[in-house]
Amino acid sequence: MGGGILLGLVAPAVALAHVELLSSSPAPGEVVEAGPVEVVLTFDLPVVGRSSFSVVDANGSSVATGGPDPAEPTVMRTTIPELSAGTYTVKWTSVAEDGYVENGSFTFAVAVPSPPISTATPGPTVAVTAPTVAPSEAPSASPAASPSPAPSAGDEPGSDATAAYLSIVIAGLLTGGGLAWFLRRRSAA
Repeated sequence: MGGGILLGLVAPAVALAHVELLSSSPAPGEVVEAGPVEVVLTFDLPVVGRSSFSVVDANGSSVATGGPDPAEPTVMRTTIPELSAGTYTVKWTSVAEDGYVENGSFTFAVAVPSPPISTATPGPTVAVTAPTVAPSEAPSASPAASPSPAPSAGDEPGSDATAAYLSIVIAGLLTGGGLAWFLRRRSAA
């Protein structure tokens, strides 16, 4: 008779199987990218009958529902074509083969999309400053040299234009130096 009592105590425990959530995708608290999201709930035992879940937004509005996957008896799933940024709650109900019902929920978030990264590289920054000229306090002993014309971009060393330019510069320097010498000699006398 003792064996019958023991069997009577064990049998109801076996009959009342609890279908527990093992994992989910997205995981509780996970932050996913905006766009299509597949919600997958995996349980430790097969889910049957009225097993289902819903995904609700922060306002409590349902955005999707899902149910058992016929190909995988321990899985419920759905794909949501487009989720915008925000927090979502998954509310699930699992029903075991013996009819025992279990409920639960978890939240996940959808991130705000990042702005696209520009592939253009910025050019160098060039600072341009205007030259400043300080007034002189005393007159200069040598006359100021007049600016010479700059060579054109097509001039190459050794060309006639470059040689003429150099001749003018040298003549200007010699003339300025000679004039300075003359003025010093004259003021010393």
